[in-house]
Amino acid sequence: MSNAETSAPVGTEVCVGILILVPEPLAGRVRALRESVADPEGAEIPAHVTLVPPTPLPESVLPAVMDHLEAVAAKNAPFELRLCGTDSFQPVTDVSYLKVLDGADDCDRLQDALRTGPLEGELRYPYHPHVTLAHDVPQAGLDRALAAMGSVDERFTVDRFVLFVDRGEWQRAAEFHLAD
Repeated sequence: MSNAETSAPVGTEVCVGILILVPEPLAGRVRALRESVADPEGAEIPAHVTLVPPTPLPESVLPAVMDHLEAVAAKNAPFELRLCGTDSFQPVTDVSYLKVLDGADDCDRLQDALRTGPLEGELRYPYHPHVTLAHDVPQAGLDRALAAMGSVDERFTVDRFVLFVDRGEWQRAAEFHLAD
């Protein structure tokens, strides 16, 4: 596909991320908590489990990425996810999170399939599915997030993943339904 067909100027880069969104009402509780501990991304980023972290790529590759995501979704079935309890990535990074108790293997298989083809690349850290509760905040905020969500035990069916694209700000670009 030529650049004229994609309407992207030559050399234009975007950043993509692929997420499993956490449903309401838990998503709202996570957002409110992140805002209350002054997490700089708390209000902007929806509660989610990351499948593909922010990945820069030429905008001209987006059609191939969309085709790839559609193919991966068609080959993977919905699964149950259970979020239960909290933990932290300290001392490696200042992140408090909700643990994925059931469905972690399914997330891992899905992210492995997604990070091929146009999204192939090395991860900065080993893949560990989770829902961020606080990131880059003082220790008191990290501890508060751990305590506030420590009793969470929620289940939901993952039947889709969502592509977000950053062209200066993150926007939801498309969702892909897992095969039934």
